[in-house]
Amino acid sequence: MERVLNGRYRLGPKIGNGGMAIVYRGFDTALGRHVAIKVLREQYAADHTFVARFEREAQAVAALVHPNIINIFDVGFDWDERSGTGIGHYFVMELIDGPNLKELIRARGTLPIEETVAILTQVLAGLGYAHARALVHRDIKPQNIMLTPEGTAKVTDFGIAKGLADTTLTDAGFGMGTVHYISPEQARGEQASPASDLYAVGVILYELLTGVLPFTGDSTVGIALKHVQEPPLSPKRLNAAIPAPLAAITMRALAKEPGARFADAREFAAALADWPRWRDRRVAPPPDTRQRRGGTAARRGAVVVPPVAPVAPRRGSGRSGAAARGGVGCLTWLFGTAVLIALVALIAVSYRLSPFGESAAAPTQAILAGLPTEAPEEPTATPEAGPPTPPAPVVATATLPATIRPAIGTPVPSARPTPTVAVISTAPPTATVAATATVTVALPTATPLPSPTATAALANVPDLIGKTLPGARVTAEEAGLVVEQVGAQYSDRPAGQIITQQPGAGRQLARGGTITVILSRGQQAITVPDVKGQGYAQAAAQLEAAGLAVARKDVPSRNVPSGLVIDQDPLPGNTTRPGATITLTVSLGDVVQVPDLFGDPFEIARQRLVEAGFTVNVNGQTKAQIERENPTFFSVYPTVQDGRVISQSLPAGSMQPRGAAISIAYYKVR
Repeated sequence: MERVLNGRYRLGPKIGNGGMAIVYRGFDTALGRHVAIKVLREQYAADHTFVARFEREAQAVAALVHPNIINIFDVGFDWDERSGTGIGHYFVMELIDGPNLKELIRARGTLPIEETVAILTQVLAGLGYAHARALVHRDIKPQNIMLTPEGTAKVTDFGIAKGLADTTLTDAGFGMGTVHYISPEQARGEQASPASDLYAVGVILYELLTGVLPFTGDSTVGIALKHVQEPPLSPKRLNAAIPAPLAAITMRALAKEPGARFADAREFAAALADWPRWRDRRVAPPPDTRQRRGGTAARRGAVVVPPVAPVAPRRGSGRSGAAARGGVGCLTWLFGTAVLIALVALIAVSYRLSPFGESAAAPTQAILAGLPTEAPEEPTATPEAGPPTPPAPVVATATLPATIRPAIGTPVPSARPTPTVAVISTAPPTATVAATATVTVALPTATPLPSPTATAALANVPDLIGKTLPGARVTAEEAGLVVEQVGAQYSDRPAGQIITQQPGAGRQLARGGTITVILSRGQQAITVPDVKGQGYAQAAAQLEAAGLAVARKDVPSRNVPSGLVIDQDPLPGNTTRPGATITLTVSLGDVVQVPDLFGDPFEIARQRLVEAGFTVNVNGQTKAQIERENPTFFSVYPTVQDGRVISQSLPAGSMQPRGAAISIAYYKVR
């Protein structure tokens, strides 16, 4: 039987399940439009905390009018006190005929960068609008991001949203969030802030780029602890094809401390929108004024030694005496200083020439120059680009005290050839060096070995989804790639088939590179629990906790009290797939359905009612009496016959207690 809420909203099929509510497709008969109707679950209707949260969601979102936030149209309560029936608390919202982001991830794995950026910048626009109005979502996850057929992203499910100044319902709201997307501060039990929502968006960004979550585990507590304690693996470690700026944006959003993340949603969105040119300015070193003034010393790889204060001459000593007494010591000091500087530079050069040098050269030079150890990516050279430009020599400069004469130290013995160390310039070029003079020592650097990325051939990653592991390995081998299984999960695909791969199909990977895959374990078998004899709310909660859906069928029963489960299909002990529907037959109690008696001869109508268990009262009415109560009756029913039922006091189709009284009226010609 069709159900209409408060005479306006026609309830359609169920389209979604949430922790505290069920979402139905509906139709607004007043405005002639399709809507979504969110109904509070029956088991929570008597819980004031849940009702408060449910109503708060409606009130919170109704105040937010933004293209990237689901619109709330109406809030209501449907209940008939006389019959004790109704759907309870509900609100009516915008209907989105499209998937949520989680469904898209399950279907496609990773998304292209352009699509990822387009979706998340819209999400951040909606969150920024909510944050500006002092509202924090607190449960951002892909399931709460709906996607329209036109590509618009809309944030939904503000069920545990909180105002920034709100301190109530904290405990009730915490457990409802999904632990994979929870921020460290929420996991510690601290109050959520806009930065908490940005962290969750960072987790989604990580998932869209890599196809996996930054933190997983066997328990919610274990995952929450990882959010608090463990740094996430860089996205580039999982997929080298991810651009460095996007990886850096992701890692900043996933910072453990809220203050280390983006300042707000607008800054995060701007970074994503302009990701090729984004740099994390927070880690840039302060400019070194000595390098700006020092000419040669400003080159990459220079070591600037802080100035050494000149030694004051002893009282009463002349200049020549001081020089004579200090000459040998000063020359020794210079020799030691030059050797120390040369050793530092030689270590850098030798390490660069070592088998580890290719990976360590850039960080070593960066540390020597006082620069960040992770240099920005530079374009990879191609064979057609010509020979690379020889690198500048590694330079060491030291500021020497007054009256020191430059000297060249003896070579340092080594088991392997080392570059020659020479003083190539002094400033000023005089025999006696001034107090602020510098000596520049140049060390020729080795020509760097060609980077593997400069010459390695690239291969297109094939589509392995749906293939078995042996078949995937054959396909990958044809492309010059390797397949490695990293896990298995339950899914709708047959066991043994690949359900996710990383990198995704169509991406490029260096020949010999590895494609990681996850295999299907098949559909997870669930044993149907026995819920017969339980109240419907308790039985439905138990089945849904087991991963099953629930349908209800109400039937009268003279033996089973109203509201208890009489039967279930499939029967207890059977196995079924996750998400399968279990139909519960629920007792309406000892009730009888009222038949439709209009037009029946009144004697037959009375007999039917008596047999059904009703107490019957029959009343004949003349034409004058009928027209007095209903002037249009005979114009609507001009062919009504003598002795036929024209009205009944209880509506046809309604369920009434056995023994209930019902009156019927029939047409009496005379």
